[in-house]
Amino acid sequence: DPGINPVQKVITGGGVPLRSVTNHALAGYHMTGSIPMIVEPEGSLGWWLKWGLGDVTTVTNGATSSYTHTFSLTDSLKSFTLWLARGSTQTIKVPYCVVDSIEFSQAVGDALRCNVGILGQKETIAADFGTETYSTLPPIMNSALTVSIGGASTGQAAQVFNSSISIQNGFDVDKGRVHGSRFYTGLVPGKRIISGSFDLYFD
Repeated sequence: DPGINPVQKVITGGGVPLRSVTNHALAGYHMTGSIPMIVEPEGSLGWWLKWGLGDVTTVTNGATSSYTHTFSLTDSLKSFTLWLARGSTQTIKVPYCVVDSIEFSQAVGDALRCNVGILGQKETIAADFGTETYSTLPPIMNSALTVSIGGASTGQAAQVFNSSISIQNGFDVDKGRVHGSRFYTGLVPGKRIISGSFDLYFD
């Protein structure tokens, strides 16, 4: 289940002769959380990759309705507005969100899984955003994937199992804050870190 929650900093102050806090002030505020998912051929993954990596090009495969999407790393990451439903009675939206991280994992006999880390400015009550839709296609299973190492998908590359990859964009919430607001006005990306691991059978 997705979990997007507020992070509220509080500055407390106390007098010298007292042991208790005499006053406090509200400091920085932002939203953070993650959205786990099972990856399907038709779903929201394309948007997460575009917002988390930066760029995408799409090519039609012949005259069919099949497409090849190529996602590329850029330094110009765009923000988006996230809409959430709290139960069945309240809908909120979180503006100026960014994808802070994307993590993929694939185990033998399991579906491809993804976890997207989100940073957002603040939540506001919103009108209903319509009826949700769901994909009717099955998830991407490990049997549908081909792994290539060094451009080759044969030999040792065919022996890969339990693979994972992580993309961390390194946004710094506090560097985007300015005087006059508790909320960041822009997010400053830090060093992007890409890491991963896989298990490999050797003959």
